Amino acid sequence: LSEKPGHSGRRHLRRLVGMALLLVVAVFVAITLKRNWDAIREDLGLLQPADYLAAALAAGAGLFLLWASWLAILNGLGTRMAHRDSQTIFFAAQLGKFVPGSVWPAVLQTRLGRRNGVPRAVILTCYALWSASLFSVGGAFSVFLLTDSRVQIPLLVLLGCVVAALLLVPIALHDRGLPHLVSWFFARSGREVPELRVESSSARLSVAFSAATWLLFGLHAWFLARPLGASLSDLPLVVGAFALAFVVGVLAVPLPAGAGLREAVLVLTLGAVIGRPSAITVALMSRLIMILVELLLASLTGVPGAIRWARATPDTTQAK
Repeated sequence: LSEKPGHSGRRHLRRLVGMALLLVVAVFVAITLKRNWDAIREDLGLLQPADYLAAALAAGAGLFLLWASWLAILNGLGTRMAHRDSQTIFFAAQLGKFVPGSVWPAVLQTRLGRRNGVPRAVILTCYALWSASLFSVGGAFSVFLLTDSRVQIPLLVLLGCVVAALLLVPIALHDRGLPHLVSWFFARSGREVPELRVESSSARLSVAFSAATWLLFGLHAWFLARPLGASLSDLPLVVGAFALAFVVGVLAVPLPAGAGLREAVLVLTLGAVIGRPSAITVALMSRLIMILVELLLASLTGVPGAIRWARATPDTTQAK
């Protein structure tokens, strides 16, 4: 999987574009905060420590299920490792998503996987299969938005997202479905990846973990929206809104972790239920809590192991 001439230049260009877009997003966020600050400050006063704690616990549980869904795919590809080592690879690599460009988690997983003797092709295939499974299930969860007429999202756009996701789920469950698509994609990109097969039982387990992840992430957002006017009956809508916002944010490749776009979609959907200023509060606090929880998990389970590996042996493993 050697890099072709010109790829380095395009990578630097994408990084510059990502940084420029991030600056634009920061300006718009500042303007939005200034215009709605009085209402946001009032909403922040309604949120209690218990609400933040519940949101953080739900986010942490969801992130652990993200790791479990990734590990299920890795196991299904025939690679078994200790949970401690797999958590090091996954959670340390997740820090890469805070860098402009969505490829950095995969890059870091590849390097850390090689430290643990996992071939690069296996890690890349695992990451691609896991991402496709996770986001197809997340897109399917946005069907919950169709249950509420207050959400002002173009029906055709929402239906297109749901239909595309529902078409991907059966492919994710088939042992040759997504691996075949991944091999085809890499072949079109001029990269050779060996034919890999993921066990159907592992694929189904990954999809189940992914579904539970989106439920917990939605619950995380609902814990923040509840004191601001969201009722228990609004929980399905909040789950669908967060799933749609997260998936759309990932599609914004140059932006780190979908910064700005994820919040915009969340405000657009939740604003119809709890009001725009309250939705801005939920979006901002959700982002802050998710970042803090991810940093905590990386500090506890990812970074120490990565440092230990770096000190133990030089990275002389060749890509297989």
